Amino acid sequence: MKAKTRFYIFLLLILVIAGIVCLLTLPAFHAQYIQIDNTDRKNEYIIKEIEKLVKDKSIFLVDRRKVKSEIEKDPYLVYKNITYSIPNKIVIHVEEREPKYYVSHMNNYLYLTFDGIVINAQKEPLSENIPIVEGLSINSFAIREKINIADPYQLGEISAIMEKMVPVGFEHRLAQIDVSDIVNIKMKTNDGHEIIFGTSEKVERKIEWLFAILDKLTNSEGKKYSIDVSAPENPTYKEIL
Repeated sequence: MKAKTRFYIFLLLILVIAGIVCLLTLPAFHAQYIQIDNTDRKNEYIIKEIEKLVKDKSIFLVDRRKVKSEIEKDPYLVYKNITYSIPNKIVIHVEEREPKYYVSHMNNYLYLTFDGIVINAQKEPLSENIPIVEGLSINSFAIREKINIADPYQLGEISAIMEKMVPVGFEHRLAQIDVSDIVNIKMKTNDGHEIIFGTSEKVERKIEWLFAILDKLTNSEGKKYSIDVSAPENPTYKEIL
């Protein structure tokens, strides 16, 4: 009797699984609409390749690894996950990387995220309102990977500073960052003012002072100033004569 019961339970389980598989593969659940969320980038090649992977296939049986691989052929995009909108829509969620500064290297301009990931390399500079970083000794680079430099501490300082600048958009006010002397980092604004920044210590307070001082100098009638926030408890600025 027990053997018969086990057999019927096993048979019922098989039927349930078969029913679920049939349900999931019904044409009604085949992907017809594909949306890539959280980005304005329209890479037609990648979109077409993703369509080949998922169009007219069950939204529940999408190969996520292949979708991730196709998405991340665009170095600006990072695959996050996939969600479904029943009956026939797939939403691919991504994170869009943005360049926050660039460097010049071997007749190329390399565009990097705030934490040093290279996402673009161009022969001519792009019209991005971000600073060029000077003073790095670059060993090598690869798209989608962290730039390889002789002194990793320099990259750590840039990342620490950019991590605080980016949320408030201060990087867009800078034309140049010089990390040749890592304990005395210098910057230049788009208006030509010079900044003695020092290190990444107390970076948030330094940025607050820079906003306040630069706003005060907005109507400086073409005069250029040297702003020293290396000691944020005693910031100073003076006209460059």
